[in-house]
Amino acid sequence: MEVALSGLQISRGTLVSTLAKTFNVPQTSGRGSDVGHNGLNALIARIRQLGALGVPSKPRPTMNAHLTYGLTEVAEISMAMALMNAHMSPALAARYVKEKWSDLATLALAGMLKAIPGSMRDSYEMPTGGSLALIEGNILRTLGNREARDGVDEVPLAPVELFNDAMRLGIRLAECPSAIVLNAGDFMYKNLISLRAFAPPDDELRLMLDAIQNAATGED
Repeated sequence: MEVALSGLQISRGTLVSTLAKTFNVPQTSGRGSDVGHNGLNALIARIRQLGALGVPSKPRPTMNAHLTYGLTEVAEISMAMALMNAHMSPALAARYVKEKWSDLATLALAGMLKAIPGSMRDSYEMPTGGSLALIEGNILRTLGNREARDGVDEVPLAPVELFNDAMRLGIRLAECPSAIVLNAGDFMYKNLISLRAFAPPDDELRLMLDAIQNAATGED
């Protein structure tokens, strides 16, 4: 672990442990079972697969350098993992993170608000939208579309619809029951709690949160 100008940075091993806790991936084997070992190996494979697909967006300094992960990278990977957990293909999940990051960063920030220390929480208002998201399935709508037949890179992405209360989300979900629903108030809350366990100074925590907020608002 190291602290850099971009805020707290964690190693690949710590990232795997954090995501395993967030998404309830078994980390220890039960008696006579290798479930935990297999679960972690599968998680590591998914992280590598997402890396090959461009998630996270942080470039590796050199070919031989070990990539470290800040809050933005954890959020990017977590969003892709949450989409994959809802049976979206890795390639399509990576596209959503790369092409819809402003919406997903808004979702991430809203999901983390309750985990932000009270001393700085007032600096981060609930973003317009909320910590719940719905993505309507639209693959069937592309049937017969020549561009869509060329591969996942050509499939039009459905909008990321954000909600701040479950009732409004439920009404919308009734209209498209096959949609994917994300609750960032669960997985992003857990992620920030895990990172706060390293006790980063307030200024480092602000750097990490500001980076997410800037992505959500489209600011540099």
